[in-house]
Amino acid sequence: AGDLLFRIDPDPIKIALSQADATIAAAEVKVGTMETELDTTGVDISSAREDVAFFTEEYKRQSSLMQSGFTTKARLQAAEHALSTARSKLAGAEADAKMARAALATGAAAPGVNPGVLAGQVQRDKALLDLSKTEVRAAASGTVSQADRLQLGQMMVQGLPALSIVANERS
Repeated sequence: AGDLLFRIDPDPIKIALSQADATIAAAEVKVGTMETELDTTGVDISSAREDVAFFTEEYKRQSSLMQSGFTTKARLQAAEHALSTARSKLAGAEADAKMARAALATGAAAPGVNPGVLAGQVQRDKALLDLSKTEVRAAASGTVSQADRLQLGQMMVQGLPALSIVANERS
């Protein structure tokens, strides 16, 4: 029992392992990029809020001056337009932040782990499992029969026996 019967070519599995590592690395870079985008939206929101506050005060000032007759209707309309634009910028920045947070969201299957990273980790685990199965060993002591059916480079069919082992009789 435990004797090596045959080896399955590990190269395709090693390639799958490398692909999984690349998938993980790409997903981690993407997460970093998304975190940076989220941080940037925070700056955009702060800037837009400052603009809204400034243009709100400017509009109030122009409105007060208009009532007193010390400004023109054009200046009041310009202040109103600037305030509207600032509010739109703030809404856009808040929407961008919401989208960035959603892109960074994790699923219930693995809280705290990005789905792209998780997919790469699962691919890696499968490749490692497959790699551990490239050496086929005898489950019992005995004599191998039908080994002549095996040919170098032969493609194996999953689930079908490749050879038979006739167990030794115990005395």
